[in-house]
Amino acid sequence: SMQHSLEVRCPLLDHRVVEFAFRIPTDRKLPGLKPKHLLRSIGRRRLPAENIDLPKKGFTAPVSEWLTGPFRDRFTDDVLAPGAAIGGHLDQELLRTWHAEHCARTADRTYPLWAAWMFARWLAAQE
Repeated sequence: SMQHSLEVRCPLLDHRVVEFAFRIPTDRKLPGLKPKHLLRSIGRRRLPAENIDLPKKGFTAPVSEWLTGPFRDRFTDDVLAPGAAIGGHLDQELLRTWHAEHCARTADRTYPLWAAWMFARWLAAQE
């Protein structure tokens, strides 16, 4: 699933679970259109109460730290080096400024720097 950028819930992919879910009437699964009603009901019996209604929490990679730490030199080679494939497509001076600001922690440029880096790596793979 990760190879194809799919978000899946592996336990819910078992065909027996899916077949069972299709046999449950909709008004039992979504009373008052409350999402995950049955899962939360089961959870209330097995989990601490404070865990049942927690909001969704995404997973994020520590990209900001990668850009300033262990992969800083690799970013510089791929994006900011003279002759980098990205030079003909994006303003390297602006990217250099953003990277310096990001490393100095005067501005958070995580997302545009990451996008530029992934674009640079994609371009290099096309050669």
